[in-house]
Amino acid sequence: MTRLRWGSALLLVTLGVLSAPAAAAAHPLGNFTTNQYAGLRVAADGVDIDYVLDLAELPAYQAQHDIDTDRDGTPGQAERDRYAAATCTAAGVATTVTVDGSSRAVTASPVALTFPAGAGGLSTLRLQCLLHADARPADGSHVDVQANYLPERIGWREVTAVGDRYTLTRSSVPAASVTARLTDYPQGAAPSDVRSAALTVRPGGPPAAEFPGEEPAAAGQSRGADRLTQWFTGIAGHRELTWGIGILAVLIAFVLGGAHAVAPGHGKTIMAAYLLGAHGRLSQALSVAVTVAVTHTAGVLALGLVLSTSLQLAPEELYAWLRVASAVLVVAVGAHLLRHALTRMRAHSTPDKPGVLAHAASHGHSHEHHHHPHTHAHPHPHPHPHPHPHPHPAPEPFRVRNLLAMGFAGGLSPSPSAVVVLLGAAALGRAWYGVLLVLTYGIGLAAVLTGVGLALARWGERLRSVHEGRLANLFAHRMPALSAAAILAVGIGMTTFSVAALLTSTT
Repeated sequence: MTRLRWGSALLLVTLGVLSAPAAAAAHPLGNFTTNQYAGLRVAADGVDIDYVLDLAELPAYQAQHDIDTDRDGTPGQAERDRYAAATCTAAGVATTVTVDGSSRAVTASPVALTFPAGAGGLSTLRLQCLLHADARPADGSHVDVQANYLPERIGWREVTAVGDRYTLTRSSVPAASVTARLTDYPQGAAPSDVRSAALTVRPGGPPAAEFPGEEPAAAGQSRGADRLTQWFTGIAGHRELTWGIGILAVLIAFVLGGAHAVAPGHGKTIMAAYLLGAHGRLSQALSVAVTVAVTHTAGVLALGLVLSTSLQLAPEELYAWLRVASAVLVVAVGAHLLRHALTRMRAHSTPDKPGVLAHAASHGHSHEHHHHPHTHAHPHPHPHPHPHPHPHPAPEPFRVRNLLAMGFAGGLSPSPSAVVVLLGAAALGRAWYGVLLVLTYGIGLAAVLTGVGLALARWGERLRSVHEGRLANLFAHRMPALSAAAILAVGIGMTTFSVAALLTSTT
């Protein structure tokens, strides 16, 4: 009895551990980010803004297609200049500067456009602009700045402010950039989302340093990717493809896919609850795992195709919609399973007929042996099979649509690093190689999920066979409903977080 209680408690703790991070954390969006910096400098002739736009690999991939207007595969200098001028002008239009309540016009001019090397053979994009608002700040003037360019994009947003022969008596933002103007992102820090500054100034003070001019292209930032992922994307994007590099990249893709399966997400909580509640077997665990892997692989290929053909689609917004769809699907599966489990519980709770239990409890009965029938009462107990009038709860029947729905929900959000590898290989003229790595990634994902499902199925069998008795029967009778409720709760949590993230990315 005690072992059963401990097993039940351990089950609930495991589901909690698996479900909590799955709602709060999913795939990292480092390769999707659009990062912006605005360095304010208040001077006698107005407000100057050192504006920097840093696009990670996927939005940079789209932007480079937009820059290459003649579609010759290489953005020329004239094409770069047009893009830089147009983007800086758009950033200036989206920036508002008010001095003592009076709005000031903002002009913009490009400073530099570079393409630092990124992950998987792709480039990032870094654009520097100089914005200026003409004004004559007086003693005690209030200066307010709003940076509203690309407000729907996710990424690091930072604002700083200094005075140039002016003193800031009050400032809502720091004087120095914690990212060194988007060149050194702090590891493990929560993304900054500062889009405005409120200042009070007075004339007088030391001169400020000049804004940096054109900077040499440097290696792109990791933007939150782990070292294994960085290593994988680096090898996959190697300019020279040899047998050794190719085999190593395939092996790492398999390992990374397996490691990705262990990370939060991909329906492990849903699969755990379903297999334990429905007396699952290896075949069902394999079905869920394969569906997750196939859906994930198809999602990576589809997202890569969409990003290659649709230049106006924000990749992080598409990813947010996929997460919402996955969460809603989990809610639907959980609600369906819970309704079905409750219906079965009501059917099994029909009371026994009067007198049946009393008759079954009597052990005086006849036994016929070969050629010598005799009748006798057994005063001593001994084990022998006899019919039970109380029904044992039957295992929850597996339905193919439930398995497919869970696998589809678990694989609906493709890995950004896998998309980067696919697009990087295509950019290097090796699209087949990118597809091979994505397929291997999915195989590693399926292998680990199958192992997790098998372990959970065996654990459930062992837990149910620990003790035969009324409590065990009651526990087994209610397990389908409990597991379905756990799936529904996880789905509601996922939906809450994903909808909040979607609203944030679209407002």
